[in-house]
Amino acid sequence: MQITNLSKTDILGRYFTNEKIGKILVDSMCHASPSLVVDLGAGDGALTEIAASTWSNAHFLTVDIDQDAPVRSPFLNRSDRVTHITVDALCHDLHEKLNIKLESADAAVCNPPYIKPKWRNDFKIILKEAGLDSVFYTKKDISAELLFIAQNLRILKRGGILGLILPDGIVSGERYYQLRHSLLKNHAVTSVIELPRRIFDKTDAKTHIIVLEKNGDSRDRLTLQCIDDELNYLSPVDITISEGFERLDYSYHKFKEIKSGRSKLGDIATFIARGKTSSSKIKDRPYPVFHITDMINGKCKIEKKFKLQKDHLPSDETIAEKGDILISRVGRNLSEKVCQITSGRVVISDCIILIRVPNEYQPSLLSYLTSSTGKENLEALSKGVGAKFLSQKSIMELFF
Repeated sequence: MQITNLSKTDILGRYFTNEKIGKILVDSMCHASPSLVVDLGAGDGALTEIAASTWSNAHFLTVDIDQDAPVRSPFLNRSDRVTHITVDALCHDLHEKLNIKLESADAAVCNPPYIKPKWRNDFKIILKEAGLDSVFYTKKDISAELLFIAQNLRILKRGGILGLILPDGIVSGERYYQLRHSLLKNHAVTSVIELPRRIFDKTDAKTHIIVLEKNGDSRDRLTLQCIDDELNYLSPVDITISEGFERLDYSYHKFKEIKSGRSKLGDIATFIARGKTSSSKIKDRPYPVFHITDMINGKCKIEKKFKLQKDHLPSDETIAEKGDILISRVGRNLSEKVCQITSGRVVISDCIILIRVPNEYQPSLLSYLTSSTGKENLEALSKGVGAKFLSQKSIMELFF
């Protein structure tokens, strides 16, 4: 596979599955009793080894492009229940290389790499045969996770069970709405489990387990689950399938559930916008631009040096005014960076979101956003692998 952006920790963009998470994934597929199981992008073989201990009568087909994969996992070599092949998992004729027919596997486990592969015509075939050719708009929207989902669906038989570990973007990102819609409408999603951050070494990426039955009857409602840092299950959240189209992350829906008597920001805000000047252009401006690096954790007021002169109000910038609340749009600790304009006007960078609400709502909104509950809610609304980000649309859904 050709790669256009590489992981800092692994040239193939892999984050290897630890035993505890692998066990949770396989346990979530407990209704399966497969004879043939596929593991695409098997890596160090952790998922297959865990699955093999659960499904004692199953045979496993493992695939990885890395020729050293079997070296890292003696299990892939020593077990007579495993057939391993070194090949690109995203070739359209993979089933021929595995010497099986399309739609023949009973189950599949998969922890896809976090990379964006260079487009190949193979991908068009894979997506079309999986019924996912309409879930993206341009070739730039294609991710390895989407392709691995499609490839697994091609290989699974009707009624086959697929267990995946997916990044937060697939589960909650706006650009993957059509993918979620397709999966929820065309298959039976039986399990969605939000995993704690830092569950994988060298990343605090937010990830989720999703289990589905291929071509199973779509459900009207879904139960979302979450495990904490101690791997204990929290109380589940029940949502409708239409809510799942929008987002499938537990944290987001958990905070929506606690909304009785609260105000929805989207209903009362008079203006929400992000800044326009990028961080690289700040020094070029003849006036001060307030940036996230100027937002001091725990400090809600803005220094006087950032306030504009009355005779110098640029028309092509986003300008915050007295009473406006500013929050960091990006960053690992974005929930800690909240402040309010107490006087004057301030130009903000494109890394900041401006929230303008009527005067009577300002104290309660600021108090909420700087509270521990508010910070947890911002974290729940944020997305992304590594550095997190908030969208204006997600901010509109905040209750305080």
